[in-house]
Parts: sequence; structure tokens; C-alpha cells
Amino acid sequence: MLKGKKIDAFFKRKRGDSVDEPTATEAMPIQPTNCVQPPLLLLEFEQHGPHPSMPQQQGQSHQTQTNEVLFQGIEFLQRDPALRPQIWQYPPNQRDDVRRAYLKLGIMQPRLQNYKAYGPEGRKRRFKYDWFKDFPSWLEYSEDSHRAYCFYCFLFGKNKNKKGGSDVFTVRGFVNWKKVHDGKKCAFLNHIGSEPCSEHNNATKACHDFLNQQGHLENVVAVGNQRDIERNQLRVKVSIAAVKWLTTQSCAFRGHDETPDSKNRGNFIELLKLLAEFNPEIAEVILENAPYSSK
Repeated sequence: MLKGKKIDAFFKRKRGDSVDEPTATEAMPIQPTNCVQPPLLLLEFEQHGPHPSMPQQQGQSHQTQTNEVLFQGIEFLQRDPALRPQIWQYPPNQRDDVRRAYLKLGIMQPRLQNYKAYGPEGRKRRFKYDWFKDFPSWLEYSEDSHRAYCFYCFLFGKNKNKKGGSDVFTVRGFVNWKKVHDGKKCAFLNHIGSEPCSEHNNATKACHDFLNQQGHLENVVAVGNQRDIERNQLRVKVSIAAVKWLTTQSCAFRGHDETPDSKNRGNFIELLKLLAEFNPEIAEVILENAPYSSK
């Protein structure tokens, strides 16, 4: 520290402070050497409360959080694309129910006598109903905002940052009709994207997977596991039945040559082959058709 400088000289006083600077003739009070003065910032915190930039108390945190929209039933859903809440505004445990409800209600494609025109005087353009025929599965129109929206991106879009125009077809709505059917610059085609992993195509695939619940990975694995269990059970039942019959008849199990090329592979294997001739389901699960060590 520089000589002659006090600690409070490095802090800029606030405007309106009533503390006067001591003159050279005034005697400064002598502080005891065994006392430590609290930092100036701590004193200011105790006098004026927490700084505005500091986080709020735990009891006040709910006031700053985004208000969630609760799903109360399909009859209470807002159909208009410009007025409906976004999917990510619903609680996570209700979003699939909301998606099913909107899929049941269907896409919003109203047929109006006159669509609202946008643009400068003399060059105003309107939405055309024929565009629904070109993009029948996802293109929507709002009668409230008179803008176009994407049904798939609304249901399964994951971009909530609202940067780079990513929310045009979900939140703000598209209204620049001049860029529709403008060759490679067509706004609707650009929204779909040329890449298979574009945001719109990913949302479309997610919607198709959502509708195809039977093809869900969990269901496929469950069906496969159940089929393997049934095949294993049938293989064991046939083997037990052959063992019981040979034991009852006091017959030998093994043969002299049990290789697949042998003409007589022993009583046990030959009995299994006999049962397989009369039951195709048994033939599919025993001997050479059995997996791995089950042979």
C-alpha cells in the first residue's frame, strides 16, 4: 500500500453520501490496534441490504421461474397456432398427453374467403389455400395473427433459444409471402431443409415414431425377449420329454457317433429328430437350429 493512502480512498463514494472528508486540521480518531474493521462492502451490505445483482432468497425463487401451463383436457386446448402455449411450457410429465391431444385434434388449416394481405402498398401479398396441398402434413395458418406455422416443429421441436429465426414457424409465425414458391429460395422448402437431420425433419421423424408406439425400442426389445423365452421353454420341454421316455424304457442315451453326418446319432438325438418331423415349431429350436451352447 502507498504511504499516506487510506483504505477507503480506493472506493468511490456514492452520490448523495453525507460523509464529509476530514480536513487536515481535524484530528483523526485512533483505532485500537487489536480491532479489525469490517470491509466497506460488508458495511454497505448490512446497511442497505443485498445488492440487486445478488441472488434472491430461496422463498422468492418461485417468483422468477417461468409459469407452467397445466394440461386440463383436450377440450381446453387452444387450437389457433398463434394463441396456443408452446409444448415446453407444459410440465414434462404432461407433454406427451398434450401431443396426443393435438394429434387427435388435427392440423389447423382454415379455408377463408380472404386472407389478410401484407407488404407495401401496391405489392401486398396474401396466403394461398393451395399451399396446404403442397405441404399438407405440417403447414398451419393462424386466423388470429394471419401467419403460417409448422405443426411438427410445434409438437417436437427442441430449439427454445429463439435465435437465428429458429422460432419463426413455432412462436412468431411466418408472414413473408413473397418468398413462397421462389425457386430454391422458397421459405417453406428452406424450413424443411435439404439435410435429413434438419430440425424440421427430426421433428417429423419424432412425430412418426411417437405415433408408431408398437415400433418403439422398448416394445421391440420386450417382444424379442418374450419370443426368446418361449423358444427356450419349448426346447427344454422337448428335451425333458425325451429324457423321461428313454428313462422309462431303460434305453441308452448316447450313440456311437453323434456327429451331424452320422446315420444313427443315438437314441436321444434321434428321438428329438422324430418329434421335430411332426412339429415345425420344435424343428426351429432344437439341435442345429438352437443358438450357441443350446445345441
